[in-house]
Amino acid sequence: MSGAAYGGYIYLLGGCSSGACITLLNDVQYAPLQSIPRIGHYSRVLDSDVDVTPTKGIVRGSKATVDSLLSLSLVSAPSATSAFGSTQAPTINFGSLFNVTVGSNKQARYYRLTLTLDDTASATFPDAPSQQSVISSFDVFYHPNTAKRLRGGKTFTGGKQQSLDAQP
Repeated sequence: MSGAAYGGYIYLLGGCSSGACITLLNDVQYAPLQSIPRIGHYSRVLDSDVDVTPTKGIVRGSKATVDSLLSLSLVSAPSATSAFGSTQAPTINFGSLFNVTVGSNKQARYYRLTLTLDDTASATFPDAPSQQSVISSFDVFYHPNTAKRLRGGKTFTGGKQQSLDAQP
């Protein structure tokens, strides 16, 4: 007997009709795989109130196993337009800084981040909370818009006064 999984089904080919394998079978049996894909998506749109120059980003969390995958898609738009620009897909790892860049003007106000956790290759049965990848937080670091700073270099984001330009 041999078998294969393809397109959401498992196929078993041939086999025996009894334990002693006296009578060989020449047929194909198949059944749907009823498993839950272990893929999660998280997205967020950030508004920095004014155009800023992003520099770095970081995602914190943990992977279920080494086979778990983490990916990021990032698009940005300046305040002068309502259209997001081209998509960035930097290679990221939990706890490691990655570069963030924007279009030709180097500044943007809106940022849409889409994170994908893929535990398809590392799922266990039955489910256990310790066997799931988790995103605990993420940060985007940026240089404030120099034309919009207060005296002393501080800025406002989301109506709250922010500290001086502090990069990671």
